[in-house]
Amino acid sequence: MRKPLLSELSLREKIGQTCLVHSTQPGFKALDQYPFGCMWASGDLNFGVDLDEVNPDLSKRDKWLQSIEAVNAKLKVPIIRVTDCGTSLPVKEYGYVFDAMTVGATGSEELAYERGNLIGRMFRHYGLNWLWSPVCDLPAFNDAGLLGRTFTEDPDKLLAMNIATMKGLHDAGVGSTAKHFPGGDIHEYRDSHYQPATISYSIEEW
Repeated sequence: MRKPLLSELSLREKIGQTCLVHSTQPGFKALDQYPFGCMWASGDLNFGVDLDEVNPDLSKRDKWLQSIEAVNAKLKVPIIRVTDCGTSLPVKEYGYVFDAMTVGATGSEELAYERGNLIGRMFRHYGLNWLWSPVCDLPAFNDAGLLGRTFTEDPDKLLAMNIATMKGLHDAGVGSTAKHFPGGDIHEYRDSHYQPATISYSIEEW
């Protein structure tokens, strides 16, 4: 698929390159009218077309790849495929990958890199090229939404292991996202997935 020059895109297509749509939203089916630049599917959701529209004999991976091809056929620019990943992988067929807390207990930046690279290679195999991970918050032991999703409570080690993870993802050809900072941390009991959190730090504390 040839990527067009910016001058070859309409204003609507240029704006669409800055927009993201979830694969369950109605607008996703109207790509001719709404040429989105990025497609998000979370969990074990199908990318692109309904499962019953695809050959039932295909594997889930083949269905995803076929649906991505169907999406790209409607667009001038290949769509970016992104998914969210906290403690588990949405690619269930691959089995279990240790969570960040488990790897963090080893203190090994090399293992953090290898974990990130493994996840990245899994995702590329499924046609994905952007991952909303790693979690860079300090661990909130009173926040179930973050348990297992962060490497360590040591800020310097946390930074180093997250950088190693992102390098692993990038070397596999997958973009990364440092999240959710600033967000839930050890001083905030509310889970910001579900309600606003307030952290009243002084400038010096921040």
